Amino acid sequence: MAAIEAKKLNFTYPDADRAALSDVTFSIPSGGFYLLMGPSGSGKSTLLRLLQGEIAPHGALRGQLHCDSPAGFVFQNPQDSLVTDSVQRELAFSPEHAGLDGAAVARRVGECAAFFHLEPLMERTTASLSGGEQQLLSLAAAMTGSPRVLLLDEPCAALDPAAEEKFLQVLLRLNRELGVTVLMSTHTPGAALAQADGVLLLRAGRCTCYDDPHAFACALRQSGDPMLQALPVGAILFDEVPLTVREAQPLAAHLRCKPAPAPQPAGKSVLTLKEICFAYEKKSADVLFRLSLTLTAGKCYGIVGANGSGKSTLLGVMAGVLKPYAGKVQRPVPTALLPQTVQYLFTRDRVDQLVQAETLEHLGIAHLAARHPLDLSGGESRLVGLGMVLDTGADTLLLDEPTAGLDADAKAQLGARLRHLCAAGKTVVLVTHDLDFAGTYSDEAAFLCNRVVTPPRPRRAFFSGMELYTTGVRRVTCRALPDAVSPEDLVL
Repeated sequence: MAAIEAKKLNFTYPDADRAALSDVTFSIPSGGFYLLMGPSGSGKSTLLRLLQGEIAPHGALRGQLHCDSPAGFVFQNPQDSLVTDSVQRELAFSPEHAGLDGAAVARRVGECAAFFHLEPLMERTTASLSGGEQQLLSLAAAMTGSPRVLLLDEPCAALDPAAEEKFLQVLLRLNRELGVTVLMSTHTPGAALAQADGVLLLRAGRCTCYDDPHAFACALRQSGDPMLQALPVGAILFDEVPLTVREAQPLAAHLRCKPAPAPQPAGKSVLTLKEICFAYEKKSADVLFRLSLTLTAGKCYGIVGANGSGKSTLLGVMAGVLKPYAGKVQRPVPTALLPQTVQYLFTRDRVDQLVQAETLEHLGIAHLAARHPLDLSGGESRLVGLGMVLDTGADTLLLDEPTAGLDADAKAQLGARLRHLCAAGKTVVLVTHDLDFAGTYSDEAAFLCNRVVTPPRPRRAFFSGMELYTTGVRRVTCRALPDAVSPEDLVL
């Protein structure tokens, strides 16, 4: 029996000139684990919200749609779903509002805390949690309502690799051990693709259902679809279309590596941090302590690290938004910041009131000009925010998770744009969990941990020297090649 099913589903937003979903038909069996993929703005979030019902968008709906209830929902940004100020209250919220008595609520909270290993966090405030902890709490809170279906809208977009792996393992346990039906949208399926039962592919509001992930990957490869670049690197590199690192590693023996380019000469200094110390409150722990860093013009720097390590804080200090209590920041050229929550920048009712027409055209989002910025998908919102930052004309661009919510084609266009900016003398700082993007488009990379940042190193030297925080290409080729970290480093 189908847990989720659509038949000739059509949906159009008010005043829209085309349907967001057109003749969508698919069926997901009870207990299935399916991925929902497609370009930014293809209708993924719309479909998930319609399935949940309580957060369904307003518009014209035709056709049939069924989803077993209750259905839990996990947002891309966990702060969109957290409704209380403490971990314990968050877990208790759903069963309390369902009318359970105190003893039943306590049992439900204790059970979920144990299953999700949240006991050490029970006395914490939700605001004090890292991004990975908040997302795990959102999943646990959704499960306190005993859902038969879990709908997840890009839940791993802002998680570091370790947090993403932990989240996926918990999600698979819920599916395999409890029989919860899972439908998760994603632009970067990673290890989830090999574990999934099938894939729904949305493109311009139309759906194709694949009941075999390998068949889905083969179809993308045979058609040369740009979305192929979002799949595990083995599916990109090899005709056998392996979906796991273990399957792909033996195939890497015949690959050859291009020589590493000569180091770029150092340009003028555009940002210098000297012995920076920062804490959010006087008696709270330091987030940054005696951190020093120098950035030079014309380079793209990638800064990686775990959720909660202080990367966004570091960007805030660089931009002058946050003031350290000790140390010195030298900022001789104009600097602009793209925050992780890009919606903070949206103060007008139309996109073309925020971003110049020429910039919209360059970013490939001119069709969004008349849209309200708060009605956009996550990837579209991020591109609009990037356009606002570019329009400042600043010489140093600080970008916090710029690829979150972007499809593979949009990422490639963004990377090309950043290279063009650096070639023109701009400096770009990427704070990102997208290691493949950083491994391809950064000139140098650094690791933030234990309140300090390592000295930046050329990207190939940096990622080939990492074991865990490294790229998909490096994982596949580490036994065969010395320092290949992106497809561009390979002779194909």
